[in-house]
Amino acid sequence: KDGFEPLGQQDVSAVAAADQRMLDGLYSTGPVRKTARALVSDWKKGDQVSTVVMHWSAHESPDMVMWGYYLTVLDCTNGDHAREKEGLLKGLAGTQYDPAYFAAYAQSEQQKANRSWADHNARMRSNQAAFDASQAAHRDMVNGVNDAQMGIYRSQSESFDRGQGAWVDMMREEQNAVNPYTGEQFKIESGSQRYYMDQYGNYYGTDDVLNDPNVGNTTPHEWREVPTEP
Repeated sequence: KDGFEPLGQQDVSAVAAADQRMLDGLYSTGPVRKTARALVSDWKKGDQVSTVVMHWSAHESPDMVMWGYYLTVLDCTNGDHAREKEGLLKGLAGTQYDPAYFAAYAQSEQQKANRSWADHNARMRSNQAAFDASQAAHRDMVNGVNDAQMGIYRSQSESFDRGQGAWVDMMREEQNAVNPYTGEQFKIESGSQRYYMDQYGNYYGTDDVLNDPNVGNTTPHEWREVPTEP
């Protein structure tokens, strides 16, 4: 990174194992060896520290080798870096993938492969048939792998964002809540079973399920219960 000083790098086998689970779920035509690696590096510029995780993958078949990579980047201040980096790596290593997605993807690729073979057999009467089928199969494989990896990457990013958000809320002892007057979401201190808010934005929490702040209330405050999410 421009202007950043490298602090060090190392392999992260736990993240590579999670990426390998994704690769192993991808549909393949014929024998294909799939390999995933993950490398984490730290960079510093002033008080800012960045952690970069490179996700590298390779697909090796008897006829070709295809490889690629994408990056996950965490930017934070030096004081928060160790904690945020730990949360990032734990989130990436704990990523789980939906088997239903791989099943649907495999079925789609099998159908495309069947159509490709049918087209290939129909074109075998011409001298150009073998070349056309080879090119079509190559394009299908490249596009299929790229589409699948992008879909998995988006799913992984969304899953990680949700997991990291929950982890941050836990560390801050906060949870999601909805303002009963405006419908806007905001963060509220966790630890109580029920919360109440008045029209001025003041709120409090209680574990007394029978508590009703409006009973016997002689102040101008109107209290409404605050909906919360775990």
